[in-house]
Amino acid sequence: MKDQVQETLERALALSHEVAAAADRGDGNAVVALDGERRKLLETLGNSGQSLDGDAWHLMQEVVALNNRSIGAMEHRRRITQRQLDGVLTGRRAINAYGVTRQSR
Repeated sequence: MKDQVQETLERALALSHEVAAAADRGDGNAVVALDGERRKLLETLGNSGQSLDGDAWHLMQEVVALNNRSIGAMEHRRRITQRQLDGVLTGRRAINAYGVTRQSR
C-alpha cells in the first residue's frame, strides 16, 4: 500500500508540473483539465485513510508549492487581462465622449 501512495503522489507531482507549465503559458483550459485529474488522484489518496511518511510528505509539499505557484501565475494573468480591459473601456468612454462633442458642432 505504501508503494501505491508513493506512486499516486509521484503522478500528482508530475501533473502539478504540467499544471504549472500550463499556468505559465496562460492556458486556462489545460490548467482546469490537469487540475481535475490531479484532484481525483489526491482525493483517492485522502480517502485511503493512510498517513504520509517522510518521503510522501515531502512529495505532498512539492505538490502544494507547485499549486501555489500555478495559482500565482493565473492570478498574474488575470490582473494583466483586467488592466487591458480597463484600458479598452477607458478608450471606449473617450471615443464616446468625443463622438458626442463632435456630432454637436
